[in-house]
Amino acid sequence: MNDFFPGSLIPGPAAADGDQHGAYAKQTQENAAQQASLAPKAGSDFDPLAITNPDNFASWDHPALYKAAESLNAEAMHGTADAWGDMGKYLSGTMRGVSLGVSSAISGAWTGPGAEQATAASTSYAARGEQLGAAMMLTSAKYHAAAGAASETKPAIPPVIQTNPVHAQIAAATNPANPLAFQLDLEAQHQAQEEARLKAVRVMESSYLPPYQQSDAGVPVLPPPVAPTAGGVGGDGGVSGTDGPGAGVSGTGGPGTGVPGTGGPGAGVPGTGVSGTGGPVAGGTNTTHSGNHQQPAQTQSTS
Repeated sequence: MNDFFPGSLIPGPAAADGDQHGAYAKQTQENAAQQASLAPKAGSDFDPLAITNPDNFASWDHPALYKAAESLNAEAMHGTADAWGDMGKYLSGTMRGVSLGVSSAISGAWTGPGAEQATAASTSYAARGEQLGAAMMLTSAKYHAAAGAASETKPAIPPVIQTNPVHAQIAAATNPANPLAFQLDLEAQHQAQEEARLKAVRVMESSYLPPYQQSDAGVPVLPPPVAPTAGGVGGDGGVSGTDGPGAGVSGTGGPGTGVPGTGGPGAGVPGTGVSGTGGPVAGGTNTTHSGNHQQPAQTQSTS
């Protein structure tokens, strides 16, 4: 069970229509609080915005809007988010254990410069690992936010209304005294079609685009792995093995660069909602996040 909740921004009117009991609003508030708590722990480097040229949904026809919404896969996105979050929590907990274990082993059993260097190295190593863990958990929260928006958007898009000439013919036949009955019925159908399209536009502009823009902002750059003997961040020291029982830290490398999934929330046209398979995005250009947040392939915007 994950500790994160879908959603990011307080939903607009369209989202509220499908949120009778306020669950989505509560989830967005909890997710926003989690992101605010994790952001300072994830470092100061963030990917540049990928959504720099949002699509003009008002220019889309209704079938395109409906197809885009139907392609959203919130469940798969939550699964990707869970993978990021679980890995981040495991890494953060493991790094804290490493630091405490080394400090406990050194305490009272080893003194001098070597012990001080070993303590500093393990503390720095654990801090970098916890930073990476926080960055993963923040990425998870952003995935959940986008997934929450997808889950609100998809059912709120009204189905496409097809023109029905037979209905207009029946209207004309049942109103023989009105020579305009056929035309008036068609005009009423066209008005209903446009109203449904405009509702779909409002949903995309209020329930979909703002949360995706929020998820796109502040995506952390994952810190590079650091060997336990590399010393403090920005420092040049190592662990001396001549003053005591050696470095005291097993392994020769950092936590590695492997991360779950291949993408993060970013830019493009709505897709399936899963990184690597055309995730739901909202921008007209094929841009990518830097670092490890590679974006899925995108479709050409119709705007």
